[in-house]
Amino acid sequence: MDALLFFYGCDLVRSFYVSNAYLQMVTFEYLQGINKILWCKV
Repeated sequence: MDALLFFYGCDLVRSFYVSNAYLQMVTFEYLQGINKILWCKV
């Protein structure tokens, strides 16, 4: 039971890190897009 919980916990942490990295990537792209729009207006 402990081993199962351990593996499940690792999987949960891994999926969290993956989704977190994806969110950071999307946010970065979004901010880059805003920067380009602002620079174009200037």
